[in-house]
Parts: sequence; C-alpha cells; structure tokens
Amino acid sequence: MSVKSSTALFFIILSSVTLQTIGNFSFANEYLVVVLLLYFVAFKQHLGAPIIKTAIFFLASATYSYLIHSNLTIAILIDLTTILKPFLIGVLCAGLSTTLRARHKTILLYLFAAYMLYNWILLGLGLSEWHYGQNWEMAGSSALLFLFSLLFLNKNRRGMYILLLCLLSAGFIASGQGKHMAFFALAFAVILYFQKFYDFMQGKNVATKFLSILLIVVLAAATLISVIKLAEEDVSLYYMPREHTTARRAFLINLPKVLANGYILFGRGLASYGSQASGTYYSPLYYNLGMDKVYGLYRGNTMFVNDAYYAMYIGQLGIAGLLFQVFYWRYMLSPFWSCFRSKSRIPTYYLILSALAVAWSFIFMIGSGLFNSQGCFVMCALGIARSEIKALIDNTNTIK
Repeated sequence: MSVKSSTALFFIILSSVTLQTIGNFSFANEYLVVVLLLYFVAFKQHLGAPIIKTAIFFLASATYSYLIHSNLTIAILIDLTTILKPFLIGVLCAGLSTTLRARHKTILLYLFAAYMLYNWILLGLGLSEWHYGQNWEMAGSSALLFLFSLLFLNKNRRGMYILLLCLLSAGFIASGQGKHMAFFALAFAVILYFQKFYDFMQGKNVATKFLSILLIVVLAAATLISVIKLAEEDVSLYYMPREHTTARRAFLINLPKVLANGYILFGRGLASYGSQASGTYYSPLYYNLGMDKVYGLYRGNTMFVNDAYYAMYIGQLGIAGLLFQVFYWRYMLSPFWSCFRSKSRIPTYYLILSALAVAWSFIFMIGSGLFNSQGCFVMCALGIARSEIKALIDNTNTIK
C-alpha cells in the first residue's frame, strides 16, 4: 500500500465530508466525484467492471430518453448527473485498492465526533437553523458523521458507540422528521444487536447495569413512540385527500398508468417523471396524466414533484432500472453478507455500517434523499467499508 495514495485518500475523505457536513457546501457531491476520478487517474487505479457498467447503464438511459424525447436535452442531462452521482460514487469507493492507515482512521474518528459535538452546541445555542438554513440539514449532517465515525472505529473503542449515539440524537431532536427518527431507532437497535451490550456490561456493578438498562428502555420507547406518531402524520399529509388539495404522493405512485403503452421495460425516460428536472423543465407527461391540476405538481408550483424516489426511479427507468438496482446492491453488499453468514472475524463496525447505510437508503427512498448530497455520501461510506472488507478478505483468505 502506497503511503502517498493512503494520505491522498485521507485528505479526500476529510475535505469532502467537512465541506458537506460543516461547510454545508452546495457542490460537495460534485467535488467528491471529481476528486475520486482524479485519484484513480493519479494513482493509476483500474476502473473495474462495476464502475464501467454503472456508467454505461445511465448513459444508455440518457440516450434512450433523448431518442423518445422524454424532455428537453438540458433536463435529461441534469437528471443524468443527479441520478448517476450516488451510484457512481458508491462503486468508485468500493473499487479503491488503497486502505487508510490506522493513524488516519483515528484522526478522522475523533474529528467527526467533534463535528457532531459542534452540531449539539449549535442546537443548544439555538443557532442550528441559522447555520444550516433548515434543521433537517443538521439531521442529515449528524447521520453522515455518525456513519463515517463508525467507519473508523476499532474494537478497542466500543464505548464510542454510546457517545456517538448521544451525539447523533442532536440532529433528530432538531429535525423531528419521521425518517430521521426511524434511522435513529434503527441505529440504536442495530448497534445493540451487533455489539451485544449485555456482554459489554459484564463485570459492572448492579447500579451501573440498572441505569444502563433503564437508559436503553427509555430511549428506545421514546424513539418508537416518536416514529409511530410522525409516521401517522406523514401518511395523513402525503396520502390522504385534504380540503383544497389532494394527496400528492398518491398521484406519484400511480405507476401502472405511468408505464402503460409499452414503457414498462425502459420507463418513460430521464426528466419525465418525479424528478426535480421534470418539474423545472415541466414534463409533457404530467399533462397526459392530469397531474398538472394537482396542488404542488402543476406548472409554476412543483414543490412536491420530487417527493417519491421509488416512483420516480421506476417510472423513468422501468424494469431495466430495477435490474440495475439488483446488480448494484448485490455488488455492494456481497462481502458484508458473506462475512455475516460465515461469521468471519471481520470487524463488526463494518457490518453495522453496511446495515445502517442500506437502512438509510431504503428509508429515504420514500422521499428523494438518495439523490441529494446526503445520499452520495452514504454511498461513499458504504463503498469505503466494502473496499476495506475486501482488503481484509484478500489478506486473510477468509473467503476464496
């Protein structure tokens, strides 16, 4: 492993995560794509088949969209870059042949934990909304810092899980959104499962055990109640008809109508349905489906167009898009699954990270979070964890 390549990777992770979470930089994901590609070129790393297949699939989708005139060319190009980025970042990070040095991991762990503490301070001072613009951005920042901190843990720092969970809670207190609370509940449950805190507490006195168990029960109950309450509110807001308006997502998930007339295989094309570009450059399909009369979906007021990831993805890419999802997730998760199934001696924090990254992705498929900067960085963390596990497997010959 080259010292220069490891150091370069360290600065890529440090700079890009700092820009996204603390700097709140609008083009952090574009920056990450560029520096990763430059890294591959500078250190002559091979672009593997998954990277090439990912690029080919989305370029083919863009070509198909252009041929069927799904929208203006500029809209198709915007949609192409938006949808491609998280998947490309994921496979680029997974294809890294360089791993970070132990010293670099320690620096990043404590630095990202300090960033999470900074979020808590902002929240306590009442400055979070002023700094981030909206509190849900703080929740996203906290989630990303949590995942990257997990990435750089080691077995001698198991107590850090408790500290990280406490720091993570700042973002979710600030946000109050159901999807953020659901992620927090899953983070709590997954860490409890993998770390088996009843073993961790062995040897402690009775009072400490009792207080620890009480904290776990109270925190879990509060989180569960919050998730249920907020889920009920979201269902009512997005799916139940209301006076002066209608259910926006109920229209967006009407996929049989969208994919009718021979579009089921390849979909309606990029920038045609459910994406931000399809609202900015108003898609002709919305007129055909009668969506131009729905509040939040009509021309001039498209605030809810980009509000259901799964409907947008399937509507635009069809069965071909679903097949790509199978390929992508199979590639990204195969080392984690093999290690989990064979009970290999692979650090559990990588398994925790993989479980939470997948959970985050599927929770945010309800909305559009996978295609913003947060989604790109979740895929980055998952990809780096995959490359680290693959290196461990290759070094120890755990899996042939």
